[in-house]
Amino acid sequence: MSEAMFERILNELKEIKAEQQEMKAQQQEMRAEQQEMRAEQQEMRAEQQEMRAEQQEMRAEQQEMRAEQREFKQALFETLETVKRIETAQQAFEQKTNKRIDTLESGMDLLNRRQFKLEVEMEMLKSH
Repeated sequence: MSEAMFERILNELKEIKAEQQEMKAQQQEMRAEQQEMRAEQQEMRAEQQEMRAEQQEMRAEQQEMRAEQREFKQALFETLETVKRIETAQQAFEQKTNKRIDTLESGMDLLNRRQFKLEVEMEMLKSH
């Protein structure tokens, strides 16, 4: 084999080796990118799980708030009913009290008239 041919073969082998090294470097880059992508995917999955957990927590809080709201409405309704009963009882008590006061005032008026009449009669008796 001639030296020129040997040189050409050697050059071609060097080119092939350089291409192989370039391909290996590209493969390593691709592997690094794949690993980075896997890490990002895992991170995204973790974030998704965290978001799902937060959503479940929010749903639970909403249900709790709805239950509390129903309880509050029930308590409010019961309080309203109690207030209505108290108001009715108060009105009845006021009417009863007013009737008693009217009766007492009438009795006092009657007693005052009798006392005045007696005083007038006593004065008349004294003057005779």
